[in-house]
Amino acid sequence: MMLSAFAAVLVTGATYAPIGLAQNPVSNPIAAADCDRACLTGLIDQYLAGLLAHDPKRVPWAVHVKFTENNVPMRIGDGLWGTIDKLGDYKVYFADPEAGQVGFYGIVSEGSKTSVYGMRMKVQDRKISEVETLLARPRDNRPDFPNPATLKDKPVFSEVEPVGQRATREQLITIADSYFATLQQNNGTVYAPFDKDCNRVEDGVQTTNNKQRAAGSGNGFPALGCEDQFKSGYFHFVTRIRDRRFPVVDVEHGLVLVATFFDHTGGMRKVTLSNGTTRDIGAPFDEPYSFVIFELFKVRNGKIRQVEAVLEDVPYSTQSAWVPKPPPEAPAMHEPNAAAVVECDRPCLNGFVDQYMAALLKHDPSRLPWTPHPKFTENNVPLPVGEGLWNTIDRQGDYKLYFADPEAGQAGFYGTVEENGHGAVFSLRLKVIHHRIAEVETVVVRKTAQQFAAPEALRDKPILSEIVPPAQRLTREQLISVANGYFATLQQNNGTLFTPFDDNCNRIEDGTATTHNNLKRDYSEGSNIMSMGCAEQFKTGFFRYVTRIRDRRFMLADEERGLIWAGALFDHSGVLRKEKLTDGRTVDAQFEVPWTWLIAELFKVKGGRLVQVEALVLKVPYNTLSVWQ
Repeated sequence: MMLSAFAAVLVTGATYAPIGLAQNPVSNPIAAADCDRACLTGLIDQYLAGLLAHDPKRVPWAVHVKFTENNVPMRIGDGLWGTIDKLGDYKVYFADPEAGQVGFYGIVSEGSKTSVYGMRMKVQDRKISEVETLLARPRDNRPDFPNPATLKDKPVFSEVEPVGQRATREQLITIADSYFATLQQNNGTVYAPFDKDCNRVEDGVQTTNNKQRAAGSGNGFPALGCEDQFKSGYFHFVTRIRDRRFPVVDVEHGLVLVATFFDHTGGMRKVTLSNGTTRDIGAPFDEPYSFVIFELFKVRNGKIRQVEAVLEDVPYSTQSAWVPKPPPEAPAMHEPNAAAVVECDRPCLNGFVDQYMAALLKHDPSRLPWTPHPKFTENNVPLPVGEGLWNTIDRQGDYKLYFADPEAGQAGFYGTVEENGHGAVFSLRLKVIHHRIAEVETVVVRKTAQQFAAPEALRDKPILSEIVPPAQRLTREQLISVANGYFATLQQNNGTLFTPFDDNCNRIEDGTATTHNNLKRDYSEGSNIMSMGCAEQFKTGFFRYVTRIRDRRFMLADEERGLIWAGALFDHSGVLRKEKLTDGRTVDAQFEVPWTWLIAELFKVKGGRLVQVEALVLKVPYNTLSVWQ
């Protein structure tokens, strides 16, 4: 299915530029006006028909197209194009002929998974030049979101506003923006005009005037209307609402679509409401957390009557693919020669790790020696030093694993941390130049966001700290070859082994044993994969669904201990629904929808064979790009 989709793109003869700049909404009104409301909504239907047929060539494309799914640029034909099985009955259209923009809300099914779907298109000369899509797919950590089954037609969205009572484009944008001004760091002040019957729906869940949901929540908050919720000051934990865009303004129907991001630093644990009472924030908003959002507003008589949002989790402070950002300032330093790097030996590098963790626990980056412009990321997102886990860590756990590469000036660490009582698995890479920290790369797998994570299960493994006798050590290049062979074995796994495995090889992912484990629910029902060892698993061909392993980096080679640490992204297109194993059995593939794992994987090589694998594995939007590659 996926290959045919890509082939179809090539047949069209167009070239697709996956990365570009967002356009001014009314950049060419003459060309935009050439496609009226019927033309625009007709192009939506044409797009959806091509999507359902997994056939991009059915769609009229401009020469250069920018396409994103959940804020990730990708090729037309990838993502939902490969996995959609059905389009639901719920359909909302909104159009902006003046700007040549059109939007759609609906429901899509991929295998057994049903999701809420939002889409925006830009049309030029009756051809599609931009497609921005959001899918709120089922979440393990929040089973009540999304709830597409509850979505029903709302006549208010299709009502045409009387000509004499219509708000102007500028007024509609101002009203929508005032909603976000009210919500950001909400303190009880209301800047937006609300209709007394205003309702809000998020991913199919009604989050206002919902007494049934209020009874289950224990705090009564969902029973309130739009304005009363904001008057309470409850949303003070929404730190910032950024990168706001207003791409579709449907003056005729009084609708405006906003694309934006909600950031929650997680630093606030309790909120004092306007009435003086105090409430706990609770997970996931007491940890660093962001949403990418489409929010549609219906404005009637100058007031907000209905709000409907499609929102999806993304790593904290994820950058918008549609709002250009200036490139980060280059580090003001020169790459040192080998002698300058080696001046920080293993104890020195391990000491930097301890210094870093001590400063982190104090929430004080000023305790550390930095280069002038260090690069810092958390979960593949560039952040200012002091953000993310720096704001939320409460304690460090007992599990601590150090590894070092003095030749490259790199230090590595695996451990566990807690934020407001919630456990997480944590990895840290430091690059040290002239006894100053130049790079910090962290991965934090929070148990509240990823139920598979088991930080409490992590225990010391002496084999990882064993020193390899000098005569038996592999070179940096040999260690890299073993690790790269592991990825070659895993990618589109067909039973062939491209790397040597020890008979006792074990793998741990996010604290959970994924080999020799008879207790954990299996990857796929009845496959018995998790009870097997490393080599035995790969010989079955079960991991064929791993479409590609890309942006591989071999960040640290600890030759003394036989360790090689790799960073990579594992893409699962979701196209493969059933797998035939090498033993003849047919089992369900693990994933029905597109997604990607952000990976930090440590390999122990002993006697030339892989004997232990320990990984941090974090779910991120499909096809997420590495900021380090």
